[in-house]
Amino acid sequence: AIPLHRYEGAAPAPSTPAAPARPLLPTNADDLALLHSLLKGRSPVSTSLAVTGNAAMFLINTRLDPDVRISFLEDKQAVIAWKIDETGRFSLLDVVAADMPPLAAILSGLKIAPVSVEVLFRPDKLGWEGAPQPLESGTRLMLRGLGDATPDFPAMLSPMAEF
Repeated sequence: AIPLHRYEGAAPAPSTPAAPARPLLPTNADDLALLHSLLKGRSPVSTSLAVTGNAAMFLINTRLDPDVRISFLEDKQAVIAWKIDETGRFSLLDVVAADMPPLAAILSGLKIAPVSVEVLFRPDKLGWEGAPQPLESGTRLMLRGLGDATPDFPAMLSPMAEF
């Protein structure tokens, strides 16, 4: 059992202006078909710890939390699951893409300039580093099959993979 950590820090400087993201509505048949297609071809969000075969849970979790926003960055062929709170803190929950876009490109496409950022998966492919912070909930991740080995980094799995 290992504790889970979110990653937090300052927002990166904006990248080259990107095409604006559009909302993706899983209740719309065309958007759902696009989302299914991208979920089938997604790459893991992290090189060290990620869930890849979670299409059903991703879709269910888009409906369970009304605060989750799903946006499509067409130029990056990426679906972004995110939230922003009243203080201006941006929470990146998941990215569904064959090639992970950098966090600066994600924020540029979403057309937001958050006060701070938290990433709820290991951000090693985002071109951004945040400080790991233990989840206040005390939730732990159970791993088996590793023998005595345990990850040598703070672990986190996307909330979009929760069941």
